[in-house]
Amino acid sequence: MRLRLPSSMKRKFKANVVSATFERINAQSIASASVGVGPYRFKPFRSLYSSISASMTSGVSNSDGSAGALPYAAGALTSHQSVPFKSSPVTLNVRHIASGGTKNLPRHEAVSLGLSSKVRGYKYNYQGQKIDTSSIEEEEQQEHGTWQALRKLCRGGKGANVNPQIAISKALSGTVELRVPFQAASERGSQPILSGTFLLFGDWSLTQAHTQSIATEKENRPARYSSAGVGLRKVVQGIPLKVDACVTEHGSKGIFFGIGGHDF
Repeated sequence: MRLRLPSSMKRKFKANVVSATFERINAQSIASASVGVGPYRFKPFRSLYSSISASMTSGVSNSDGSAGALPYAAGALTSHQSVPFKSSPVTLNVRHIASGGTKNLPRHEAVSLGLSSKVRGYKYNYQGQKIDTSSIEEEEQQEHGTWQALRKLCRGGKGANVNPQIAISKALSGTVELRVPFQAASERGSQPILSGTFLLFGDWSLTQAHTQSIATEKENRPARYSSAGVGLRKVVQGIPLKVDACVTEHGSKGIFFGIGGHDF
């Protein structure tokens, strides 16, 4: 059950979304409650727009055959700054997210934390186990020609074998975007024949993968991922489309297509 509070209650309880859930996932029963606050918008300087939002989830999980219920908690804090370039439509946007969860965090909650800290250019591992990349490497060695090179670019190069875990327990991530809107007017000047937003971006994250094994947790060191690239955002027939071309610090290159506007 998800409840979005009216304006009068938001001011009283300092929250805008409150939810309670009961789930049954893979022989595991989970009951939790969540609260979201913000975004709180403020303007510390004349040309700087800022906002802060936060979310908190706490609950208990109980697996079949276990001794009892295990409590857990997770939270995230997000800050967003936007700086317009004087009178031009160009803007510099910066976002940072700090998130984390306790030891008994269920996997689906850990996946939710990972989704909020993704770095563009990486293919994430949703399976929770190490991916065998030997067949991919053999296939790459056999590929030749222009068409195969284009397929390799869209799929990613050798560095694409680095597959970060999507389920994480702690993360600190950031994104920087320089957004440049453009439009080409028609001869009559009634409406633009071509418009959209061009952007330069950089993503980074420092994450620790989610694990429920104490022995593995000691060996689970934080990992860093980063990427930089260019993108295009355009609305076609009411559908927001996006294209990104980027390179990661591990050497993978790729072109990625999706539906949706700006990432934040």
